Amino acid sequence: AAAASSSSSARGEDGGGGGGDGTSCVSPQLLHHAVLLPLPYPRDEELIQIYSSLLKAHFEWRTVKPSDLSYYTTVADLRISPEVLSAVVTTTVELQRRLNGMYASNARRRHYRFTMTTLSALISSLYCHLPSTAICRDVLTLWLHECHWSYEKRLSSEVDRERFRSLLTMTAKKHFEDKDVLDIVVNRQLSLFHSLMKSASDSSNTRSTPLSESVLSRSYQPVRDEAKLREEIERALMLHNEKFPPVYFPLYTENLQMLCRVHHLLLRSTSGGHVVLVAEGNPSMPRHMMSLVAYMIGCSFLTLDTMMSSSEEALLQSEWSSSLTLSASHVTGGEWEDSSGAGAGGCIAEPTHN
Repeated sequence: AAAASSSSSARGEDGGGGGGDGTSCVSPQLLHHAVLLPLPYPRDEELIQIYSSLLKAHFEWRTVKPSDLSYYTTVADLRISPEVLSAVVTTTVELQRRLNGMYASNARRRHYRFTMTTLSALISSLYCHLPSTAICRDVLTLWLHECHWSYEKRLSSEVDRERFRSLLTMTAKKHFEDKDVLDIVVNRQLSLFHSLMKSASDSSNTRSTPLSESVLSRSYQPVRDEAKLREEIERALMLHNEKFPPVYFPLYTENLQMLCRVHHLLLRSTSGGHVVLVAEGNPSMPRHMMSLVAYMIGCSFLTLDTMMSSSEEALLQSEWSSSLTLSASHVTGGEWEDSSGAGAGGCIAEPTHN
């Protein structure tokens, strides 16, 4: 199995374990005693067929009579058509392929690899969070949002991000034929999405229920009232600081966007999501944000002190394993365990909303 998975990564085609420089990550001695079964990366045509079929099976296209077009402003206000869905998939597949070959490989760009996991997560977000009757504008808005977080946010420098934006515009112009639809993609009016508040149809007393205790909706929708969203997060922060060691998390625009995204990622699957936060110049911010997010989704928050001795580390790991085993029956709103040593990091575990 190791030999089979190394054949394509050795050529740097899938962004996996290979270094992209032609060297194999599996020793020749192992290859000598194994049957080599190459598994090439799927061709663009195959990926387009797979993901287009998934989207077309979800979204319902209704033929519009010419007499009904007067009720709509543009094509973007109609239900999304199969042609636009195909353009979305084709643009995404070509964009990812060109991104993987556009940036020179070096130590600062080792994370500039986008695999089928990236592509699948992006496409699945469209049919998981949008109704089958979604209009074209809503699908494109969410698609641009996911491209921003899946690709652009991973790039380290402004020069690389500008190259990504230019590539997205150039690729979209090749595949989107309708002018109104293309304008939405080119203008890229990015919206803030969230999974924090319940919709009005879910409950009429959302504001009277603590955010961490409400039945959280897993829908991912654009923010209609940013002031209300900030109010809900500030209220959750106040409740958190009353029960646990206080944290400071200013709701700047960038922090608000990051909190909404991390919250969504950790709720995206029933088994829990996985997020790595790399803070530049503010190492305490991820810990404070994860503590707040853990409280909001009803998970336990644990910290590990990386500066302790081997015996202390072994004892803490034993206690940590025990707490993870027992937390399902004891954690109701997020038990708190803290270590005040320098260099501590945080993680959340055992979601109780399931």
